Amino acid sequence: LVQYYSPWCGMCQSLVSHYISVAKHFLDTLPPFSLEFYAVSCSVHQALCHNWELDNQIRHFPTIRLYLPQQQQLEEGNNESSN
Repeated sequence: LVQYYSPWCGMCQSLVSHYISVAKHFLDTLPPFSLEFYAVSCSVHQALCHNWELDNQIRHFPTIRLYLPQQQQLEEGNNESSN
């Protein structure tokens, strides 16, 4: 689960404590559940937020996206299921 934010965004600043609470809840109560939490500053990591294909650009802050392992394989061109 990735939260994309900008430091100047008031809504992003308000979301921080909620995002951390959700992350702690999942990590503390469901240890076998494999979910990783990330926060990406689009001011610092502009390439991750703005240089992707048009469908994947971050246009609003905050944005939260869930990426499944299969999505990463498809984006990298390693789709073995099509063989």
